[in-house]
Amino acid sequence: MVLEVAPSGACWVSLTVDGTLVLSRVMQPEERVTRRIREGALVQVGDAGAFAFTLNGRAARPLGAPGEVKSVRITPDNYQAFLR
Repeated sequence: MVLEVAPSGACWVSLTVDGTLVLSRVMQPEERVTRRIREGALVQVGDAGAFAFTLNGRAARPLGAPGEVKSVRITPDNYQAFLR
């Protein structure tokens, strides 16, 4: 799977891919981070309403409301549940 993170507003993001922490900081709306996932990704966000991402090039649904803190695990078995 390919995960691309592209927040629509300033948003704290922590991303652990296949057991390795690859990102833990505030991302700005003009930033993009792309990672290939084999086993799974733990995505933690400080503003679910500002967090936007794609999976395999397809837009994913919002993880929650503005200001909401969320944590989700995305795997090859469940990734389709996150798609729009």
